[in-house]
Amino acid sequence: MNQTINFIANTNDFKSVKKMKIIPGVKDLDILEFLISIEVTSNFQINKYLGKIINLTSFNLEISKLFSKDPSFFIKEINLSNFSKIVEKSLNVEYKGNLKEVLDSLKSYTFNKYMLENNIMAENAVGYYKILFPTRKKQLKKIILK
Repeated sequence: MNQTINFIANTNDFKSVKKMKIIPGVKDLDILEFLISIEVTSNFQINKYLGKIINLTSFNLEISKLFSKDPSFFIKEINLSNFSKIVEKSLNVEYKGNLKEVLDSLKSYTFNKYMLENNIMAENAVGYYKILFPTRKKQLKKIILK
């Protein structure tokens, strides 16, 4: 039985095809690296679409006030209604009724920013997609580390 991983995205401004055939000799680390390369692709698109849904400039300004808090306070804070109010205030007009749909994505976005700001993860290593595998350094330099 052939084992494969296929990722295909085709929209007006985003096209990506990533395929991997899993044959004898392919190691788990190879599969992990391939899946992370898919996450690179999708996470950049997620942030791009978040920028269409929410005013990221004002949102980033608001959440930066939380970055000086200790981790337990920070986690409690992003789960309170105050955080929802920050999100709602920053939503672009056409998405004002969609708070519930974007809240978890923005919690994840905020948590990643918090970890970077507080050096909880290695520099620019938040999210699996920023982990530097030796074979991906060239790709990451082009996309992430510019």
